[in-house]
Amino acid sequence: MASVHWKDEGPRFGLGSFKALGGAYAVLKLLQAELARRGVANAAGSAELAAGEHKAATGAIIVTCATDGNHGRSVAWGRNASTPAA
Repeated sequence: MASVHWKDEGPRFGLGSFKALGGAYAVLKLLQAELARRGVANAAGSAELAAGEHKAATGAIIVTCATDGNHGRSVAWGRNASTPAA
């Protein structure tokens, strides 16, 4: 018997798009690589970044995107989640 399975990512993070994780994941990987390159943290995890453990270092890293659409909103969300407010 044939079946179809799907996972609706539309409501995730309140971004209203199935693309919500791609940009945020890319920001995570970029920050991890840059922190390792700078000798700040060789294996910074997403929980560490979200908790602001490397806030001084990540605050100096600029992340940009060429769109303000779904992907751009995801990138912005990922960046903001990685450097929480004081």
